[in-house]
Amino acid sequence: MGWGWADTIQSLIGAGHALSDVREYTLGQVKAYMRAIARAEARHEQRLASAARSAWMDGKDFKKYVESLDGE
Repeated sequence: MGWGWADTIQSLIGAGHALSDVREYTLGQVKAYMRAIARAEARHEQRLASAARSAWMDGKDFKKYVESLDGE
């Protein structure tokens, strides 16, 4: 089964949009929000991949990795 309107609405609601708001969105707004959701999900997947990869680091390298996330 393919992607449908129900999936789109569920994605918007899952991202914090209220159903009452979604009902008022134009098609352009729906598309823009869905692209933003896709970008956010991609960033989330990148963080998960980074965390999974860091699990294989030894203590010293892992500590350096965590310190690099601090941004200082």
